[in-house]
Amino acid sequence: MRRRSSITSFTSSGPSIFRAAKPGLPDDQNAQILVAAAGVEQPLPHFGIDVGTAHAVDEAHAESERRGLDILYPVTDEPWGIRRFFVRDPAGTVISVLAHLD
Repeated sequence: MRRRSSITSFTSSGPSIFRAAKPGLPDDQNAQILVAAAGVEQPLPHFGIDVGTAHAVDEAHAESERRGLDILYPVTDEPWGIRRFFVRDPAGTVISVLAHLD
């Protein structure tokens, strides 16, 4: 049996980002889906984590540098309203650490 989606709206906040929203749920309980078009950025992150604030992105970046992790994409305020950087963990996983800008 296929489960019907209760998502009723999709909004775009960038060239490859959209939010699947269910009415009545707060933003932190709705999904953000990242879909990278071919050639958008290299290396592509395996996944992203929203740390909540731009300040938290900066703190995560500083801690990643302190630990000697490989920063693949510098801290950047993107035109579609997020602050992010990419880091490779010791196992080789590329992570996009991000927060929405107010």
